Amino acid sequence: MRGSNGRGRPAPTLSSPVGRADAALALAGLLCLLGLPDRMGPSAVCADPTEVEAANSRSVAVRCGQGATQELRGPARLLFDLPVDLNHADSVTLEALPGIGASRARAILTERARKPFENRLDLQRVRGIGARTVEELRGWVGVDRG
Repeated sequence: MRGSNGRGRPAPTLSSPVGRADAALALAGLLCLLGLPDRMGPSAVCADPTEVEAANSRSVAVRCGQGATQELRGPARLLFDLPVDLNHADSVTLEALPGIGASRARAILTERARKPFENRLDLQRVRGIGARTVEELRGWVGVDRG
């Protein structure tokens, strides 16, 4: 039977509530599958991102490998699952981190000017940043010891 679900009832269409719900459920399932870690993350797409062009000491054009030598700078690092260096990041880059707004970014810069960070845990020296925030930033930040 044309337009039937095989049980004598009309088949759901996108104009019916049941059809829209079915389509929404299928789309939600597909989006969940695409968002699984290690399948669609930036590092899976480009394992060796390098800077091609910069503006204001931040990467604005990136290439995958290809022998380029400049490491990514600024918020672009976060797009490729690379940690931000607490001793070199500017305010804009720090504000791109989860839980860090403009005032916390300024406080980080002030504390860094007083004494460079030796590790991620040193962020607790910054007023308003405690152990919980430091733990939430695990993987997002690091310290270049070079």
